Amino acid sequence: MSGSLAQEVAGFGIKGDGGRARLLRHRRRRRGRALLEMADPDDPPLRVFFGTDGLLMAQRAYAERLKRWAGWEEPSAAAH
Repeated sequence: MSGSLAQEVAGFGIKGDGGRARLLRHRRRRRGRALLEMADPDDPPLRVFFGTDGLLMAQRAYAERLKRWAGWEEPSAAAH
């Protein structure tokens, strides 16, 4: 583990490579629980984002697409 990373995670009680392994195991358990929770309903999602970054990036990308498509609404409707 790099020195700067060790300083950043020290507040979480993570030290050296053993801490990294504990952190990864913790993440896997959380993801496993989330996956089971999402797969259990009668209508599970087709796609999921773990964490918050992926969903934010997708929302931004789709907002851009919708804006671009809206700009072509008139010529598209004329072609119908």
